[in-house]
Amino acid sequence: MTRGKNIIHLLQFVAIALWVGPVSGKTLLVDPAQYGEDIFQKIQSAVDFAGNGDRIEVAAGTYEGGILISGKTVKIIALEGSGSTTLIHTSGPFFVVKDPPAAGTEIEGFTINEAPDGAFELTNAIATVRDIVIQSSVGTALVLEGSETQVKIENVTVGNSVGLSDAPSVLRVGEDSSASLENVRFIGNTGGSGPIAMDSGASMDIIRSWVCENTGMVSGGIVNSGGILSVQSSVFAFNEGETGGAVVSGGLDGAQFENVHFVENTGIAAAIALEEGAAAEVTNGVFVGDGTGTFSVASGDAADLQLSFSAYQQTDDLYVDAAGTSIAYAGGEGIQILSVAGAFKLHPSEDGCIPGAWEPKVNSPLIDAGNPSIQDPFEFPNHLESNLGAYGGSNAMAPVANSDEDSYPDLLDNCPYVENEFQDDADGDGEGDVCDPTSGIDLDNDSDGILDSVDNCPYIQNSDQADFNGDGKGDVCDQDDDSDGTPDPQDCFPKDPEKFPGALEVCNGIDDDCNGTPDDGILCGDAIEEAQQERLNTGSEEEWAASGTDAPTTDVVPGSVPEAPPEEGCRAHSTHPSPLWSLFAGVLGFLSIRRKSWNTH
Repeated sequence: MTRGKNIIHLLQFVAIALWVGPVSGKTLLVDPAQYGEDIFQKIQSAVDFAGNGDRIEVAAGTYEGGILISGKTVKIIALEGSGSTTLIHTSGPFFVVKDPPAAGTEIEGFTINEAPDGAFELTNAIATVRDIVIQSSVGTALVLEGSETQVKIENVTVGNSVGLSDAPSVLRVGEDSSASLENVRFIGNTGGSGPIAMDSGASMDIIRSWVCENTGMVSGGIVNSGGILSVQSSVFAFNEGETGGAVVSGGLDGAQFENVHFVENTGIAAAIALEEGAAAEVTNGVFVGDGTGTFSVASGDAADLQLSFSAYQQTDDLYVDAAGTSIAYAGGEGIQILSVAGAFKLHPSEDGCIPGAWEPKVNSPLIDAGNPSIQDPFEFPNHLESNLGAYGGSNAMAPVANSDEDSYPDLLDNCPYVENEFQDDADGDGEGDVCDPTSGIDLDNDSDGILDSVDNCPYIQNSDQADFNGDGKGDVCDQDDDSDGTPDPQDCFPKDPEKFPGALEVCNGIDDDCNGTPDDGILCGDAIEEAQQERLNTGSEEEWAASGTDAPTTDVVPGSVPEAPPEEGCRAHSTHPSPLWSLFAGVLGFLSIRRKSWNTH
């Protein structure tokens, strides 16, 4: 690929970044609610009055009419941002910037609704368009023309705009013009050739941006007609075009895609279609659910595709011609083929194209699988190489997912599932001390003043180290403090091994068996007297005699129940003498008494 033009355009953008602009001029205010020197009711009035290098500050509100900035360099800044400052217009582009004498024109902080002929037209301007929301534009929302034009487009959202005929709906970069896009969101735009079009000789860099849910006659993303295209750490998702779902690229200078997510785009080539003689280089790419024909070339043409260090979902064909016929292509170094979308292990994206959507989880095969010559900008604690997709590479999107809800997203956290604000890592192995069993550091995870190595509950504070049953596990984390076999939550006396569900009740006024009723099922207290009387009234002497057993006494043992009289014909064993023996013993006793009486006379 030709890289000379790339270097030239890179130097141009560096010049923009380093340019300090003209000498600062006056600050003018646009506020319909105020009057005074350097205060204007309309934005155009302030622009007409302004000198080269002046700054125009616009108060919150709604403003009508188009704005022409011709032959001067000014900054127009909405003081309260796009959420509070709205522009409406009935004909023509809202902002027209022509031939400023120097770099430094800036337009920042507006919402533009229903622009009937687009929102911006910049000709031969070195300018910045920042923090802008464009809704429902008809025709191309942003048009860049002229060989001197170099425009930075930052934090701009364009939605629901409609392209006319074969013109793009969102952005056109004309011949020899240059555009640098950062943190842009082009979502839900329709019609025309596609959202973005590049003329021959144009150049465009895109980083950390979202192109989603767009449709076009040629592409659902970018139509590159021979310009120099570089896309880094961005997402193309759910776009639909007849030829290329995400990108259609032509020309010898080619296109470079580094760390780009392509997700469920639709076209003859779901992701990238290469035209005759075109070239494309893809590294650290991710292709999820992009269907048959992730790449394609025009039939019979020898397009140059260089694919390396990328992961794609297995489909019928990776590479097809313009008619959809399969072409054998194995790809280059570091290719992963994953069977289903779930194998990528990405965070969900229920809310669509927002930061964090399709971010790889810490156990994703995309982690650390990138080209070793590319370095991620963050200090990923467990990663030595770059990640695949938009959350890796030199301009990586900032990770968002934060499982342990500390101050560090998962991909930047050395213990992603354990809160650890200090990120200490004593052995430098990339795994934080709080989750590293081999760190060699004696910690106090629960901050109770007892080091984990001697703490009987290392993760629950218990500075008293109470251990009722002496089993080495502190009471606050011991599920059975009294070792009676019943877990504490079900034990009505968790620190009394004699009392638990199913224990024997005793007369103590306590619910020994944990059924909610003390001393139930046994005789205690006043119930004993009642039982004694009941024994006296239970059965006649004849019934007891017939049973061969003496009538019961009135003695009742606490905790016992009265015995019932024996049934008829059932003789219980008795140690008492029979009635005959008792009669004989009585006669002997009577004679003994009479004998003593006789001896005294």
